[in-house]
Amino acid sequence: MATAVDPGELARWEADVVLTDGGTVHVRPIRADDAARLNALHERLSHESKYLRFFSPMPHLSASLLDRFVNVDYVDRFALVAVLG
Repeated sequence: MATAVDPGELARWEADVVLTDGGTVHVRPIRADDAARLNALHERLSHESKYLRFFSPMPHLSASLLDRFVNVDYVDRFALVAVLG
């Protein structure tokens, strides 16, 4: 069973990354408060892109799936986000 990770330890996974076009994104571990932004991103994706990501039609993320994506223990399940700006 996974043990909780001290949030201070998560800072080692954060970085500012320069993109090929010269822009930058901030990469960091996902947090529960990213749910609305993740859902908004999913809603902007094309039907084809959603299908290729989930291998099935996925017009909308269910509340339970969105919760699973953003609530991770950082031990057995880990996710990073790239935040523009």
